[in-house]
Amino acid sequence: MPIARYRRVVRLKYLRKGDVGILLGILLVVMLYFVWRAFPRSGQEAVLLEIKGPWQETISLPVDQIPADRESEWFIDGPAGGLDLVFLPGRGFSVRDAACPDRVCVNTGFINRAGQSIVCVPNETIIRLTGTDREGGAALDGVLR
Repeated sequence: MPIARYRRVVRLKYLRKGDVGILLGILLVVMLYFVWRAFPRSGQEAVLLEIKGPWQETISLPVDQIPADRESEWFIDGPAGGLDLVFLPGRGFSVRDAACPDRVCVNTGFINRAGQSIVCVPNETIIRLTGTDREGGAALDGVLR
């Protein structure tokens, strides 16, 4: 007796009118969201450079007050000897040198968008950029122009 082999037939379920309406509704909501994000909103915050050190008070400096055409450097004193914070035009803020043993803050690299930070635990220092723009994080070159 021959063994009959049956192939399983997969039938595609066709979309109904209600399914198409739901998909079009979702597509419309997604498109409206991207259009809403594309236009700038009024009352945008300025980007601030915040430095909190062992002295337990935060120093805030508006980024648009920093000269955008030349390098700027600050020394931040700390318990482990301090660190050198530098601003390079077109790149952002970075710790150039630190007296801490592990130098994680130096290896962090450049920060140039709101929400990014550099932390030096031995020097008890936090350096961060705060503020928002229509993209959720303001780029420095957009603020400095």
